[in-house]
Amino acid sequence: MPSFPLSPRLLVTPIWALTRLREWLVERRRPVLEAVVDGATPQPTAEEVDAFARSEARGIHLVLDRVSGGFATLEALRDALLRARAAGKLITVEVGRCGNAELYVASVADRIWLRPTGEVVALGVAANLLFGGKLLETLGLRFDVEAAGTYKAFGETFSRAYASPANREATTALVDDLQAQLEAAVANGRRMTVEAAKAALARAPLSAEEAVELGLADGVLYRDQVEDQLDELYGVPKPGGEKGSAKVVSFGRWASVRRWRRRAQDWLEGRPRVVVLHLVGNVLDGEGTGQPAIAAGPVCRALEALKDDHRVAGVVLAIRSPGGSATASDTIWRSVRLLVEAKPVVAAFGDVAASGGYYIGVACNEIFAQQGTITGSIGVVGGKPVVGGLMDKLGVSSEVVTQSPMADMFSLYRPFTPEQRLRFRASLDRFYRTFVDRVSAGRRAPFDAVEVHARGRVWTGAAALERGLVDRIGGVGDALARVRVLTGSAAVRRVDVRILPRVPLLTRLVRRALGRGALGGAATAAALEGLVTSGQRAALRDLGSTFSEGRPMAYYPWEIRP
Repeated sequence: MPSFPLSPRLLVTPIWALTRLREWLVERRRPVLEAVVDGATPQPTAEEVDAFARSEARGIHLVLDRVSGGFATLEALRDALLRARAAGKLITVEVGRCGNAELYVASVADRIWLRPTGEVVALGVAANLLFGGKLLETLGLRFDVEAAGTYKAFGETFSRAYASPANREATTALVDDLQAQLEAAVANGRRMTVEAAKAALARAPLSAEEAVELGLADGVLYRDQVEDQLDELYGVPKPGGEKGSAKVVSFGRWASVRRWRRRAQDWLEGRPRVVVLHLVGNVLDGEGTGQPAIAAGPVCRALEALKDDHRVAGVVLAIRSPGGSATASDTIWRSVRLLVEAKPVVAAFGDVAASGGYYIGVACNEIFAQQGTITGSIGVVGGKPVVGGLMDKLGVSSEVVTQSPMADMFSLYRPFTPEQRLRFRASLDRFYRTFVDRVSAGRRAPFDAVEVHARGRVWTGAAALERGLVDRIGGVGDALARVRVLTGSAAVRRVDVRILPRVPLLTRLVRRALGRGALGGAATAAALEGLVTSGQRAALRDLGSTFSEGRPMAYYPWEIRP
């Protein structure tokens, strides 16, 4: 009996038809989509909100209990909501405790309703810089750190008791810029002057009634009263003229149906692809540590595969990284440059793309950043921990026998000698010059014009644009549109790619046990909790051996969140 090959399209077509039918059934009554943002439920993305703006849904209702993300993530979401509002969609927000992040997002809405016991606690932007130098000195420990770049501050957490003047200058400018962005967003969204927004925020915490009086909200309502308002806005009149109930559909359900339909449709159409490669985490040498990170080995292999894949018309590098190993950053930079020679590549910087995170994107054809992106930090740092003092207290001594004055340069038992320090500093300076050379070539600007904005100093995306370190303000969607222009085809489809670490099952089980407190894992985490930020703990975990071996690091240690 003859056999006939079964075309994959015959299998995918029914899936597409079913998901398209489900999407039509969801949208046919022109519902209001309700998104609960509580830290546990997936938060709407800018891409999903843009799709909502093109859908048949009449509006979106956001229940903001806990908004997560840095300034760039929230800016991308807020901009997408603004585009939806400009397309004629109604946006309403229900919020309890309204902090910086919640107010920043909510300010775009047509209506903001606070719960009676809610408060506006948008207290403004602050950077908490922690320093453990005195603690480590008491224990007999120290970090012997050198930096190429006046503003390069990675080692300060472990070597100083307070911020250096350069660190304080750069951080103050960063906080001032982000605070101004927050005030301007609130003023624009609530249709008030920046001075009025600034004065209102200065009075926080505010009760719900005070927030309404100052123009930061439109009403004080319980949940059942909010539902009555939604019926009033979206209810379909009944035959007798009475308003019906609003058709409310979960945003997550609608987005899931749309996502499956789009996947099936993209496969059926077989259009060329623009790959959005998500690079998230610390930049590491080799194959990484088994934790989510930007490991040079797998990332370079992925970039080479994209270069050789004829189905890929262009690439967007979605970078969210504070940096890490300088040598790994340069290795990835080389692979990006080779990819750029084959097809258009545009970088889209997320919440942070600083130091090594900036390095790996600087070879792209163009760079996009949000106004609130933390970027720059073009500089190099290195050094070693010195445990000799602690060993002395424990009665342990060390003696070196060598014929070379440099043989024990990276010994953990003693600091650098003057000659070793000079040699080590020269090594960092060479790498710093290489870093600035890469930026100079990528930005097509003279070395001296770039170097004045380098020196380890960090900038917001808005400030980086003014200094020529990025090309445009925007997010992944804007970068994708730009790649389509560079490829000369608007018909290319988006494919998202994430590089996940390969971790053996036994290793995962051991890590899970350690995370629950076995072998003192919980105690170690608790001891670090008060001294370093989550980003710094990740750096110690991923980059500890790199630092202790004196290798150059391109890393930005601080976290500034809404």
